[in-house]
Amino acid sequence: MRYFPGSIPPGPEFKPLLFAGIFPHAEAFSMLIFRSLHRLRWLLTAGFLALVCQPASAQLTVKTLLRTTVPDADAADYQEVADAIRSFYSQDASGARSLLETARQKSPELAMVDVMLAQLYFSANQVSAGRQALENAVKEDSRDPLPYLIFGDLALQQRQVTNARLIYEEGRRLAETFEGSPARKKTMTAQAANGLASVAEMREDWETASQHLTTWIELEPENTASRIRMGRVLFKLGQIKESYSKFREAIGIDSQITRPEILMARLFDENEESGKAKALIGRAVERDGDSLKTRLAAAQWYMQAGLYKEAKENAEAAQSINSNSVQALFLLGMVERFEMNHAAAEDAFMAAHLVEPSNAEVINQLALSLVEQTDDPRKQQKALAWGQLAARYNSDLKQVVARESMITVAWIMHRLGRVGESLQAVQAAINRGELRSEANYFAARILHHNNRADLAKALLDRSLATTDLFPTRGDAEQLRDTL
Repeated sequence: MRYFPGSIPPGPEFKPLLFAGIFPHAEAFSMLIFRSLHRLRWLLTAGFLALVCQPASAQLTVKTLLRTTVPDADAADYQEVADAIRSFYSQDASGARSLLETARQKSPELAMVDVMLAQLYFSANQVSAGRQALENAVKEDSRDPLPYLIFGDLALQQRQVTNARLIYEEGRRLAETFEGSPARKKTMTAQAANGLASVAEMREDWETASQHLTTWIELEPENTASRIRMGRVLFKLGQIKESYSKFREAIGIDSQITRPEILMARLFDENEESGKAKALIGRAVERDGDSLKTRLAAAQWYMQAGLYKEAKENAEAAQSINSNSVQALFLLGMVERFEMNHAAAEDAFMAAHLVEPSNAEVINQLALSLVEQTDDPRKQQKALAWGQLAARYNSDLKQVVARESMITVAWIMHRLGRVGESLQAVQAAINRGELRSEANYFAARILHHNNRADLAKALLDRSLATTDLFPTRGDAEQLRDTL
């Protein structure tokens, strides 16, 4: 199985449940873990769709901020918390702290103020400030498990697996002796089991992972994420039927999650058993072809397999179910890009843009579709304008999406003959961090043109060392062969 643009590369993309509000739904979290644990790649469910469908910001709500202490909290009951969230996102952290202090005075069951502030900082990608808030929380009360569990999450996000295990163990010890709310004790013990299971899965210690997941399931029997994770672990232990049963249990709890056949297909993909995977995808469509979720999952699977006809059929079926599905329109656009039908790709991405105007990834692909229409100079000029718009939406070059938006602009300028400007843009992007598959190729082409074959080769090696499938991979391979 090969993967295509938008798939998240190896890196700190793992965000467990304690990052409340960023991944509020059980299956979304489960699938994120699922992807992170398979060579730290996003292999399942959303792939590029996760990137396409992300909101511009991951702002927390009262419910998501308080979920570890007050499940299903009603914003009306915690007005100071709601006001604190608004103050924080209005750049008033001091005001937010004051409001959270008032909220905790009224409701002692809430987490420590610094813990809540830390989660707000993390949601705004202010990691250093979040860490300091957690340190303050530990100083205030070293017996509270929650700061340790969040520190464990951070360590795992940064792939510091041994540190994560030690921190989760301390969090579990503190949770087991916690003398506060029984409900909170149960929740934090479950979170510790979740974290320790994640560590074991990343180490491919399936037996230990099974033990921790069993604990999690016992503590939170209605949680689908734990059962999906257990399904994968059982598969790795060679218990195929038991694995499928766990997936069926999960969908029995929540009928809106991904079908068991699709989850099994992804596992067979991991085992490089594409024939079995394909049969399961077909079975899922036969049984649940009227489901948007199933059609999108099938379309993506066929796309990853290079079966563009089937991918297009399922994306079109998804669009017929929901004509405003950005995911379906994006998939259709990608199919057309792979088949070099650039005008059709433009139509699909433009339709997606009209549904979700601020989606920078959609705009990026629209720009790439326009610049390939060399028979129409007006469209090539439009490509630059669209690319620059995407770059404005993503201007923080610490983020890979922003760096790749800049590379798209550089590529378009290169195609328009603005060689010096394109090189400057490439250098600005690669100096701030790594790129993914197609962006590496575009950058390499520009660098090669400017007599930087050594750096171009390094970028191509990085891009082609993966199984990522992207529309210009063949061109990338040809260029690599000349260096």
